[in-house]
Amino acid sequence: MTTAVEKPMRIYGPGQFEAATLPDHDEYRNAIVKLLKETGEMSSNPEYMRHTKELFGFVDMAPGPADRVRIAAYYADEMRHGYIFEGLLTELGVDTTDPSMYTSIEALNLLGEIKTWESLAVFNTLLDRAGGMQLLDYVDSSYGPLARAGVFVGRDERGHAAMGLQHLRDACRTEEGRARAQDALDYWYPIALDMFGTSTGKRQWKYIEWGLKTKSNEELRQEYIAEVDPIMAACGLTVPDPMANRKFV
Repeated sequence: MTTAVEKPMRIYGPGQFEAATLPDHDEYRNAIVKLLKETGEMSSNPEYMRHTKELFGFVDMAPGPADRVRIAAYYADEMRHGYIFEGLLTELGVDTTDPSMYTSIEALNLLGEIKTWESLAVFNTLLDRAGGMQLLDYVDSSYGPLARAGVFVGRDERGHAAMGLQHLRDACRTEEGRARAQDALDYWYPIALDMFGTSTGKRQWKYIEWGLKTKSNEELRQEYIAEVDPIMAACGLTVPDPMANRKFV
């Protein structure tokens, strides 16, 4: 059940600001930097480069030629995302090469835990879907560059989730593949839910008040659960308890 919240009224309209016309307080700019940082995508950042090298390594994990082509395209998309978001941060005068600028989101720091093709398929199906939902929430953002980039990249992430689901359905056709997929789902599902943040975090209300976002963390999480749970069930997988192994409730 979605947590009942009284969201603040937004004070800035869609696309009201650009980099050269920010409101006259640093909090708004700092909020944009925070949101962009948590995408984990900055093409000159050393941690991001390590992250993308791990992604490229998944090409060799793919079981067939068509799968390798899709993973190679996925890698190229992520490199382009890093270029896009780095451009937005550079426009705001941020040094994106600082290692401390890399995301603190746990999921994006756990790529090394992907050891099987099924784990990658579940990761793409779940984590890219979660990222896409959050980015697409910027469609009416008061910061024009964030709205434009978020929608463009968010659509890509939804495409990556669709790719993952295609791979997952193929894997679940065998008993062995479905067993490995279930293990992966048990591991990645709580991490995916945590990507939306805590339901009580105070920062989310400022984002909504300033018109940077439109939905609360819990609203997005519940929309995600309603979308993803039937997909997993249709693959013959058992969806874990949504409260189990969670860090950010």
